[in-house]
Amino acid sequence: MNGLIKCSVIFAMALGVMSLSAAASQVHMQAMDETSGNIQTALKVKVLEVKHTRIHMKLKSGAEGPVTSVHADYTCQVVETVAGQWPADVKKVSIRFTSVVPVKYDENGKSVMSFSPIRPGSGMEGDFKKGKEYLACFAYRLDASKPLQHLYAAYRPDHCAALLASVGDGRAFAKFSKTLRARLPDGWKISNIRYGKFPPLGGVGGTGVYIYIYDHKAPIVAGKRAPWTDMHIWIRDHDYKAAASKATRSTVRLIGAWRGRRVLVMGDGKRWPSNREDIAAAFGSAGDPLRPPPIEPDYKLAEKITADLGRIGDYRKRSEYTAGLLKDRKRALPALVAILERGEAPVHKDSSMFLWEYAAFQLNSFDDPRIVSHLIVRLARSGDRCNSHLFVRSLAKFKVKAAVPYLIRWLRRNQSWQIMYDMFGEEASYQLSALDRIAGTRFGPPDQIGKREFYQGLSKDEVMPKVEKWWRANKDK
Repeated sequence: MNGLIKCSVIFAMALGVMSLSAAASQVHMQAMDETSGNIQTALKVKVLEVKHTRIHMKLKSGAEGPVTSVHADYTCQVVETVAGQWPADVKKVSIRFTSVVPVKYDENGKSVMSFSPIRPGSGMEGDFKKGKEYLACFAYRLDASKPLQHLYAAYRPDHCAALLASVGDGRAFAKFSKTLRARLPDGWKISNIRYGKFPPLGGVGGTGVYIYIYDHKAPIVAGKRAPWTDMHIWIRDHDYKAAASKATRSTVRLIGAWRGRRVLVMGDGKRWPSNREDIAAAFGSAGDPLRPPPIEPDYKLAEKITADLGRIGDYRKRSEYTAGLLKDRKRALPALVAILERGEAPVHKDSSMFLWEYAAFQLNSFDDPRIVSHLIVRLARSGDRCNSHLFVRSLAKFKVKAAVPYLIRWLRRNQSWQIMYDMFGEEASYQLSALDRIAGTRFGPPDQIGKREFYQGLSKDEVMPKVEKWWRANKDK
């Protein structure tokens, strides 16, 4: 008889565990890049003690009912502060994670319905193992004087690099979205901002961030807001490939780069003419507040300048023409911006310089931070075209962080280390100087750093291993 009772008890306990496991299986986890922007503090911890406490609901009869939640309490040793702040002299931390059983009960303890909650983390938050190490993440700034810290998400220690990169992206993007909301024209709204794995209209593959912006004052067609007034923006990882959409007349356009990733937009630019430059400026600033509004291009004057340059074959006469153009700098600036944006042809049929390179070179002489957003857009479109000495001085002057991945890409090319023209020297001389000025690195010769806009006497075999080592450590920051 006693044996039968023991078996019944064990069987009942097993059923309880099975029901909790089944309930836990209904929980859906969000990907790291969807929630990491909320992380304020992250500690690498080693678990010393584990305790689980089940919370039961109280039935109408006063008896103890089913389990509604479980507290997982951990006493941990702090191995390292990964993000945020934690006092160096406080070596232990008490952490609690509360998981809710996804079942609704009536007052008599009868199951009424089940649900499938979505929460951040990896799923291991409620199941830390004694003696193991974890990355414990918190959605607030920790106060070491409090006896208990509430866990937000947890990951394995080998995910540390990915976590830091994702947290950085999330924080920067939060600043960007706040600034973008403030810059929206009257009538425009941001419908949603989503992180994750999904293809844009007319695109395939890739993960990243999606922003949908619409004009709620747009005309109504067949009972619906006209879809051609909408704006769709994507920040995609490098595996993304753009393609034309069959569902709409619009196509995906590359407008710039943000934290080393391509930024694409699709929508009607006529209803918001400056949207591409505004967005590019925001992303190019890596989440910092936007600089002044971009310059409105003067396409009419740009066409005249383009035609004039096309008729001037002599280099000296072209220089004289440019000097005359720059006498009225206020008038010349919008025209040069327009040439930078649209100048895909050579300056002259006998010249190897493109019009956009000519414009970039002249813009080096302007001390106007508004040109930054336009330079970022062109930089993203320039591909492997070098001639960076025409370009990088403005990037260095305004410390455009979004230019760093492009400088690294240029420095890797053998052509950058060849002397193409005696009067200009090596492309790498300008690229490396710009990198030092933007990123605060010191890859140039010690006696030349900070004294000139280009370096002399560089050796690729000596410099590039140092650059690559630094880039591996900093490319995700």
